[in-house]
Amino acid sequence: MKEEERETLSIKETAELLNLSEKTIRKHIRDGRLLGVRVPMPGGFRYEVLKDRVEEFQGSGRGDVWKGSPGKVPGVSSRGRDETISYKELYEKLEVKNEILEAELRNKIEFIGALQERLNNERKLLTDRAQSLIEKEAQVIEYKAGIQERESKIREIEDTARAEVEQIRQEFKQEQDIRAKMEAELKKPWWKRLFRK
Repeated sequence: MKEEERETLSIKETAELLNLSEKTIRKHIRDGRLLGVRVPMPGGFRYEVLKDRVEEFQGSGRGDVWKGSPGKVPGVSSRGRDETISYKELYEKLEVKNEILEAELRNKIEFIGALQERLNNERKLLTDRAQSLIEKEAQVIEYKAGIQERESKIREIEDTARAEVEQIRQEFKQEQDIRAKMEAELKKPWWKRLFRK
């Protein structure tokens, strides 16, 4: 049959019951005058005091600090006097403490896992952005190369057009010169044209 859990009091309730400050109660727990247990809570734990230990503390006036003895720790002895506690009870308390520590460890592992996942997502996002920037940069380089090629073709066409215009201008000038000579020749008297030297 499973042993029923001991009734506990909070630090504040214990302080009010013993007419002491909460700071003094915590000191008595550290010193061993009061037996405190860690009670799991969301985000951590809190200390509570076994009610029968508080009653014993009230009866003795001060409570005894445990000095240590083979096979015993502060608690209840087999003789019924509230002086020692068995290893079995201590083991159960250590099991509770171990469960709390394991829960805290699991929470930290889950937090680290979530943080790692977030870092991986951010790393992937940065990698995708970097790849996108590289692709855009390649497109810009390609676009610039295309512009330079078109500009080169435009300059080539302009040079060709200038050369053709210059050639046409020269041919036109030559035709004008020839026409002018012919007109000048026609204006001469017929006998000059006949006997021209």
